[in-house]
Amino acid sequence: MPTLRRLKVFVEAASDCNFRKTADRLGISQAGLSDHIIMLERELGRQLFERRRGTTPRLCADATDLLVQARATLEAARTLTRSEDAGPGVAQFKVVVRNFVLRKNIVPALPDFLERNPGIDLLFDPVEDTSEIIDRVTSGVSDLGLFRSPKLPSCHPVRVETLGPSEMFLFAAPSLARAVQNGTAISDLPFALMKDGNKTVSAVDHALAVRGIVPRKVVGRSRFAETLADWVREGRAVSVLFLAQMSDAVRAGEVVPLGPPIATWHTVLLSNLGEHDPHARRVADFFRSCVQERTTG
Repeated sequence: MPTLRRLKVFVEAASDCNFRKTADRLGISQAGLSDHIIMLERELGRQLFERRRGTTPRLCADATDLLVQARATLEAARTLTRSEDAGPGVAQFKVVVRNFVLRKNIVPALPDFLERNPGIDLLFDPVEDTSEIIDRVTSGVSDLGLFRSPKLPSCHPVRVETLGPSEMFLFAAPSLARAVQNGTAISDLPFALMKDGNKTVSAVDHALAVRGIVPRKVVGRSRFAETLADWVREGRAVSVLFLAQMSDAVRAGEVVPLGPPIATWHTVLLSNLGEHDPHARRVADFFRSCVQERTTG
């Protein structure tokens, strides 16, 4: 499933039909923008832009329907996270959070929370890099930040609260799990891992090495957990992912964990708000309920 970030990049690129111009406007590299488009095309199984050397890219004729849907999705997301102009007497909180956690854990429960708490307004800023989440909260740009980490950060004077454990497992489709049962070493399975340069990579590599697993055949890498999850469900590779990311697929019998947890990370809430703010406490309680790990039974 495409992320909101990827859809936004697509919409902006479609409006310019000039990748360099769009990249400059979004504050990312042209190569990074191209990666977003390429990954979206792979996920959808079709070409979105006609790209020829020496010419500017052109939106494919059959991609206009996706453009309409993407714009509608982004508008719905903006509506869901509500207007930035809070009404009188409304406590407004700016929250920086990973895109996946926002859509998977928070968005489904958000309408009910806002209806029960009309005096609270939540504005979400999806960010993929943990260090950027920390920077935005410690600098005061955001009020709260939510992410997962293998260790608790030291973020003085920001308050650090642990909301619960997040277990990581090595997941496989049933066909690859059967191969292990028939004697294939886990290290010999095809692996899909986070893209080099991601700070999660070293932590995952270390966790695998502790269990004596050294992947000998890495068939793909991605910066996006959802892409890795898709490859696992399709039986193309095994990958290390959070239980919360794969719980639906586990219940559906599409994937199985290979053994016990690879590692346990912390789900962390950063806050630069007062500890005795009743609105802040209700928001923290909301996030705590959202990120509780689902059981596989």
